[in-house]
Amino acid sequence: MSTAYDPGTALDVMSLSRRDFELWRGGYQAGLVHGIDRGREQADEEAQLLFDNAVRVTRAMARLEPWNDAQEARRARWAAAAAERAS
Repeated sequence: MSTAYDPGTALDVMSLSRRDFELWRGGYQAGLVHGIDRGREQADEEAQLLFDNAVRVTRAMARLEPWNDAQEARRARWAAAAAERAS
């Protein structure tokens, strides 16, 4: 680019030549697309982490004796209710 960039000042896009503007726009667009792609990757990584944690908690709950006892009691109540309706 023929225009020197000074980090202390803002870039005046309107004063750039057509070539310089196209170069600036290409860099801006590449950065924007990369940022969008990286944001999607991070969202997918976060969703996978949440899912993995949910699976871990669910599997841990399934191994708990009180959980198993509660499930057996629920099944017994359902069986009793079904037998009562059948009679």
